[in-house]
Amino acid sequence: MQTETFLKVVVILVMLILMLTLSSTAFITFDRAYNQNIMRYHVIAGVLVMTILPVHIYLRREKLKKLLKEFFSIVTTGGAKQPCTNHAHLKTFKQRSLRELCEGLNICIDSAGEFLDRKGIVIYNLEHTLEKIANDNKNDPLKIFALISENQIRIQKDDHV
Repeated sequence: MQTETFLKVVVILVMLILMLTLSSTAFITFDRAYNQNIMRYHVIAGVLVMTILPVHIYLRREKLKKLLKEFFSIVTTGGAKQPCTNHAHLKTFKQRSLRELCEGLNICIDSAGEFLDRKGIVIYNLEHTLEKIANDNKNDPLKIFALISENQIRIQKDDHV
């Protein structure tokens, strides 16, 4: 996963550099007289863009599929359909305070706080949003939500045994 992320960043940076090279060599050619060396750089940059483009498309294939599905949905039905509402619900949890989240889901806030503390997540205030708690701990709010849910499931499983 880290390798793929690193590769994505490198590919995007290379593409940006190549696009800058293409645009600057084109500008130089149009602004001044034709120069064979400048055109050579321009052609090399163009070939490199066409070489790295398939790699970029492969790395971004999931986003591209989603984009195409949304595009065809807009064209055929006039609006984009959300394939999954769960992600939208999870996003709303980020904006809720830890107390509000635990009360809404019938989770014992004390056991959730203890569990998060054991996992190295410090909670300064129960009224802070999940997003604020995540930022304070350099973590992802959805990961913290998943940890809280995991703890609740474990507690329920222990109660049934």
